[in-house]
Amino acid sequence: MTTPAPRGTAAKRILAGTAAVAIALLGMVGVAAPAYGVSSEVTNLNDAGAGSLRDAIALANADPAVDTITFTPGLTGTIPLATKLGITESLIIDGTGADITVSRVDGVSFDLIEANFVGYKFLTLVGFSVSNDGGATADLGRGLVVFDGGGGPVGNVTLTDMTFFGHDGANPSGGGGAISLYEATTVTITGGSISSNEVDPGYSGGGLYFIGDNAGSLTIDGTTFASNQAGSGGAFYVESVNKVTITGATFQLNNANGTFPSGYGGAGEIQDVAADGVVIEEGTLFDENTADEGDGGALFLSEVDGPLVITDSTFQNNEATNRYGGAILSSQTGPVTITDSTFSTNTAGTGGGGAYLDFVGGAVTLSGATFADNEAQDGEAGGLFIGSLSGGIAIGASSFRDNQAYGSGGGAYIFDIPAASTISDSQFLSNSTVIGSGAGLQITDVNAPLTVSRTTFRENDAEDGGVALDVTAIDAAAELTIDSSTFAANTPAPGGTQRASALAVGTAAGAVTILNSTISEAGPLAAIYFDTNPSTSDFTVEHSTIVSAATAIFIRDMSTSDFGIANSIIVGTGADGAIDVDASQGGEVEVEWSILSTGVTGSVIDVTGNQLSTNPLLAALADNGGPTQTRTLLPASPARDMGDPAFVAPPSVDQRGTGFARVVNGRLDIGAVEVAAVLPATGQTVSWWLLPVAGGVLMIGVIALVIVRRRPTGRRRA
Repeated sequence: MTTPAPRGTAAKRILAGTAAVAIALLGMVGVAAPAYGVSSEVTNLNDAGAGSLRDAIALANADPAVDTITFTPGLTGTIPLATKLGITESLIIDGTGADITVSRVDGVSFDLIEANFVGYKFLTLVGFSVSNDGGATADLGRGLVVFDGGGGPVGNVTLTDMTFFGHDGANPSGGGGAISLYEATTVTITGGSISSNEVDPGYSGGGLYFIGDNAGSLTIDGTTFASNQAGSGGAFYVESVNKVTITGATFQLNNANGTFPSGYGGAGEIQDVAADGVVIEEGTLFDENTADEGDGGALFLSEVDGPLVITDSTFQNNEATNRYGGAILSSQTGPVTITDSTFSTNTAGTGGGGAYLDFVGGAVTLSGATFADNEAQDGEAGGLFIGSLSGGIAIGASSFRDNQAYGSGGGAYIFDIPAASTISDSQFLSNSTVIGSGAGLQITDVNAPLTVSRTTFRENDAEDGGVALDVTAIDAAAELTIDSSTFAANTPAPGGTQRASALAVGTAAGAVTILNSTISEAGPLAAIYFDTNPSTSDFTVEHSTIVSAATAIFIRDMSTSDFGIANSIIVGTGADGAIDVDASQGGEVEVEWSILSTGVTGSVIDVTGNQLSTNPLLAALADNGGPTQTRTLLPASPARDMGDPAFVAPPSVDQRGTGFARVVNGRLDIGAVEVAAVLPATGQTVSWWLLPVAGGVLMIGVIALVIVRRRPTGRRRA
């Protein structure tokens, strides 16, 4: 039988660890490690006198060593203070084993605990409450203030399982409704809660206000910040540190109520962080925080030299009522990485309903991120806005669904692609715009190679431009590649000026390649729209299936561009047919080994191996294996085994990817999907990989039969 640890053991371990770390850090910075003094025990709830907390602190202030104050086990109640508790030496106050609240008497205003440190000293508080009395009079003052009284930065401040409740910092010097820390080196807050604190709208940090020494850090681990209010940083404000780490914390119902250009960060504002950056991780929750007039309904970050890393966290129901970034606005940060995190039901009065990332010094990486039901009420980017950045963008295994923007980019808006970028294994589903383009995704400038692979754009609804994916411009040195992806059931809003249901490309000096992809649109727009004014652009469609109830491909002005279609199915059942070239200035569309639902005229050239005015006999869009839905070939399809007989990989697989060879039965099929063999007697299909398996099973059966027939019968002789 294991004997349970006595109550408070964990907290004492934390104290010991904190002390060890503090001593190590002091050695590193050349400060002499402190000597530890005696322990004092608080035995009563009196404001002053023998056995009181005030008396124990006075004894500790007289001792330059680090003293520890504890409470008699089981001591319960409130210590009513008429004046502040002043601390001048390093001190540990440990409330473990007691149930103590430190509060003001009714009708007086002051800061409850004030540490005025001269030189490098530290403070640790554990396991008690510092709260307002809740009396009839509105008492003003903070719960804890730590500042440098001269001689250099303050040392570490550690708060473990502490409660700070109901403080009104009014108009403090700097900020902080409950806690104000100035020039502290490292601040660690673990467990506990900081709630219902406030400061006047002209100040910051309703719960916590921390100005560092540019070298230290802030760590918040498992703490709840709820219903705090300030001009900026409703729950907390932190500035001039080397790193901020938030782990498993909860921020709920906090509010930034300042007037713009203040009012940032409903839950928190983070400014001026050095190389180690900001980490938000392990189940951290930001819920129902609001910024009334500033940016960042939950968080506002600016001038973060290091990376912003968000992992396994949730941002939901946050609102930047009149500005940008319903959940987050970050500006002037290092690389941004968002992993396995959810942004849902956040609202921005202007742009970036979920998150607004701008002036990123490096790459933006999303993996396993979800942006759902966010809204940009009067601007771009219902889900995510990515503005200026110096690196590439990698979006993988992420989902953008049911987001709405008034302007362009219902699911996401990317302002610039300055370096090689990828969007893979992702979904843009049921996003919409009110007056803008790119309901799924809007991209303004592609200035480097961008590959969209194994991604689905479905049921997006836009008022203008390209409904699912709209690309304004592609630089001559850049290329847009769409590989193994599906566009389906994207619809234009009535009365708009849309150009295409699936993909619209504006000014394109660079190349566009569509490979191994399925586009299945119901009209009334063309599935694909190309505005190819520059003469250097190059467009290629290969091994793809493009179907539209209107025109499959519309080319507005082909200039002298090259446009090649090979081994593809192009179906347009509208009046303008499969391919419609509005005007040509010398360019041609060369088609080979493809099926077109109509004939060719003008600048559309039948090169070789084509089947014109032919029904490809496609099955409906369905899950036929692989990460995206596809339209396979019916048994009697003329696309079977009719692709280029000289085809040589790549690609070695069809749209569905690994396990689905690009060539089956000895010759390439036309379109995005290579079909299985047909059983002559039934018309049913069987995948070719099953044939050797079936052969192996048959061989095993034959061997077993031979063995059985050769076995002795085992008859008895008479």
